[in-house]
Amino acid sequence: MLSIAMQGFLFWLGISVLGLNILGQIVGGILLCLWAFIQPFITLFMIYGFDLVMLIEFYVKRISEDYAFIAISLTYAVLGFLILKLLIAVGFVVYSLGTKRKISLLKESKMSSLVMQQIPQGTQKNAFRAALKDLLKPLFLLSFILMLLFIWQINSSLSQKIWLSLRPLAVAFILFYILRSSWVSEKLISFSKKSKNFERIYLKAKAAMNILVVTTTKNSTENSVDTTSKKK
Repeated sequence: MLSIAMQGFLFWLGISVLGLNILGQIVGGILLCLWAFIQPFITLFMIYGFDLVMLIEFYVKRISEDYAFIAISLTYAVLGFLILKLLIAVGFVVYSLGTKRKISLLKESKMSSLVMQQIPQGTQKNAFRAALKDLLKPLFLLSFILMLLFIWQINSSLSQKIWLSLRPLAVAFILFYILRSSWVSEKLISFSKKSKNFERIYLKAKAAMNILVVTTTKNSTENSVDTTSKKK
């Protein structure tokens, strides 16, 4: 949800700076797409700290020295994927403005399900389980495995290697738990009542979430009613 919110903000930023026109929407779409590449590194940096920089330098050096062809291929593949995604974003903007049609890549029922999954549930047990599931996501698992391989090649004692291996795992779990915890959400709400600026941000975020939930739920209900009527 943080990623979606930030991408929405970047799209709004392009429109706010350049106006509600094709140029503003294209710039907003480009910024939106670029954030999808930037946020994973920010998240991983929060988990691994400056060890992430050493990890990247280590693997870049190893691949460049031992597998130069693979390094060049990966570079071209990443650049090609980035350019393709930017072209698709620009194409969507031009197509939407040209045809005056709404583009929807996800079904309303799927969007509603995703929204409801991101809302913190009432118990800390649910937050604990959700944090554990986040640890099993491919992006984190891949980065953690690469970090383990890097740590176990460092000249250090066994206790240091174990500590360096468990530290990012603990940090990741705490971070994921905080993002999922309803207790943290309640504390932020109580804090918002003591700060006018924070309360303003919270109320706008809550209003946006309510609009999203109501819209997706309404559309999902309408779609289910239409499907039922067609069957009859």
